[in-house]
Amino acid sequence: MERIPPRVKVREHAALECPHIMLLIDDPMKTVIEPVEDRMAELESVYQFDLMQDSGSLEGILCDDSEARRILAALDELGDPEAFNARNQLTGKAPLLFAVGDGNHSLATAKTCYENLKKTLSPEEARIHPARYALVEVVNLHDDSLEFEPIHRVVFGVDEEKLLHSLKEQCRASDGQRVVVCKGKQKTELYFSQTSSNLPVGTLQQFLDAYIEENGGRVDYSSRSGSCGRTLRADGKCWILTGSHAEKRAF
Repeated sequence: MERIPPRVKVREHAALECPHIMLLIDDPMKTVIEPVEDRMAELESVYQFDLMQDSGSLEGILCDDSEARRILAALDELGDPEAFNARNQLTGKAPLLFAVGDGNHSLATAKTCYENLKKTLSPEEARIHPARYALVEVVNLHDDSLEFEPIHRVVFGVDEEKLLHSLKEQCRASDGQRVVVCKGKQKTELYFSQTSSNLPVGTLQQFLDAYIEENGGRVDYSSRSGSCGRTLRADGKCWILTGSHAEKRAF
């Protein structure tokens, strides 16, 4: 949370804030956003302008009451507990409708600014104050233009053999969530026996957090797996490749 206070200092007295916060929805049938395109000709265009360096143009469309009701109803369907569990092959889990895909610190800062302001307001004023809301962009996880790249972990300042041994203790399966550990020119492919996340990167991160809290070291992040073989010769450094997120299973 150390990133939040300086952001609050910049934003708390701003007359207008337009943060970039991306919320992802898991909508494989494309029921929320994509149908708006079918009504584009009927809806009001509120702005349109060209982007720099010949990179296209941008248009904002205002949804009317009918379209807004359709969108909210579709979101309700996505958030239905029974439908959520069936879609994700789960049982009895609370639905996750939105996941913050980008701008998590902007969202946390906006919330902190509101919580600070709320102390000076009555309950009724706090309920309707504009600072209670944040500007977000809702994006379908299954949008054809949305591409995911894995973020690999580089672990520094650790006993490499001890780290690999501890990870192997957690990875006794022959299939499932897979990670690849690079140490020197050696690569070891492992599969987690028990998972704590829908994605291997989530299960791996929880393992690393616990390991480093107990044994020391630090984690850095990289999207360049090609650097693995060139940079592993320093002692106490270990790459762990998390694989592709092509399945788009962030929820």
